[in-house]
Amino acid sequence: MTQRQVIFTGVILIVLSFQVLVLAILVFFPYLPDPGLSNINNDTYFLLSPLSTIFLLELLYAWLVRLVAREATRYPSTARSLTHFVSEPFANIISSVRTRSLSDSARTFKILSYPRLLLIISLASSILLAFVPYRPDLNPNGVLVGVDSPTYVTWISLMLSKPIPQALQYSFVEGLDGSRPLLLIILYMVASLGVSPSQIIEYLPMLLAPLLALSTYVFVRFGQGNASFAGLTALFTPFSFYLPVGLWGGYYANMAALVFAYLFLTVLLLFSKSPSATKYAAMFALSVALFLTHPWTWVLI
Repeated sequence: MTQRQVIFTGVILIVLSFQVLVLAILVFFPYLPDPGLSNINNDTYFLLSPLSTIFLLELLYAWLVRLVAREATRYPSTARSLTHFVSEPFANIISSVRTRSLSDSARTFKILSYPRLLLIISLASSILLAFVPYRPDLNPNGVLVGVDSPTYVTWISLMLSKPIPQALQYSFVEGLDGSRPLLLIILYMVASLGVSPSQIIEYLPMLLAPLLALSTYVFVRFGQGNASFAGLTALFTPFSFYLPVGLWGGYYANMAALVFAYLFLTVLLLFSKSPSATKYAAMFALSVALFLTHPWTWVLI
């Protein structure tokens, strides 16, 4: 290894070691003392988070850089040298990505060769992360987590106090102007079995989180056709913003709608490759389910 590679590897190992230590502190909180590393991690996050906007804009408008570089090659050698200097690192990355398939990467990262294992890890992680706010040692009183959680409890309780026809009418008309009747009806049916509304809302994210990870796996597996890529996508899902925002915001209808959305897009891609009446019916049913769960997500799709 060259000196440059040694330094780069050392920096990566230091950062990874620091992140693993912070993760251990957070996982075993409050039993593992924190010398302030989690605060340093949070401060670093808030310092670097504005850069995500810059990276996103660079990704969206990278084609402009390529266009300018192509036009600059028509001008004198100085411009061509400058263009070559700027574009050479990116050209190496692009050529590496083009010549290296995911299977090649899987030989380096052996776990990518076991997509079902990645899916199992993803499902388990989803359930555990959704359970953390309700750990008895952290939340002994079982206080509901999520901004909208008390509202869902109120909706379900009101539906339980009404006869079945009026309860169904409430879900389509009065519950947030009838914007999420399908989810309310499902929760109402569970509550009708004798489960308390508060308990339903407590366990709901533990069901929605793994379903979301599973739907992303199905979407990539059948849409892109690569099981390893699908397993990696499923693994990223519980650690993205979907779960914490959905959990702490209480956006349960949105989480359920995303599950329907990924399944809808999966069937849409399959239908585009080989149309059939069955796929069209499934696509239509998922679209209706998406609309009755969260119309704002339906509009975006």
